[in-house]
Amino acid sequence: MNRLHRALFVGGMSLLFITPGCLSVKAPERINIDRGRARRRPIDTRSIPPTSSHEDARRKLGEAHAEINDLRAKNRDLEKDKRELKQDVKECERQLDRCEDRYDD
Repeated sequence: MNRLHRALFVGGMSLLFITPGCLSVKAPERINIDRGRARRRPIDTRSIPPTSSHEDARRKLGEAHAEINDLRAKNRDLEKDKRELKQDVKECERQLDRCEDRYDD
């Protein structure tokens, strides 16, 4: 058994040293990973304000985040107003239907 193990080991080692020259592995030139960014519009870098320092950039980024938060709050309020107005329209339509039914007879 010892000779068999030695022969397999020598054969395996020979294959390891000989075959790398025969094998050719090529990686793809470009890997595309789609994470849903294709739907977004590209950023217009002309709208990015110039900054003079890292602290200035942090301040402007904080201002931008504050503006985003304000816009999100306004958006929530407008969505709420829209839902309320839709309910009002439905209620008005119901009242109109009742009045029409009452006076059609």
